[in-house]
Amino acid sequence: KPIDTVIGIPIPVIKKKNPTEEEIDRLHELYINALTTLFETHKTQFGVPKNASLIIR
Repeated sequence: KPIDTVIGIPIPVIKKKNPTEEEIDRLHELYINALTTLFETHKTQFGVPKNASLIIR
């Protein structure tokens, strides 16, 4: 089965030696939101039903 790849916009990250939990959580939220947007934008192009949802646990 083919593997399809979609690449989104870069998420800017400032390298820190000891990031806080809040900084990590903020970047994680940005990543999950970007991933969800990519899925919603492109899902029907790859045979995923329009009403399908991305579930991240």
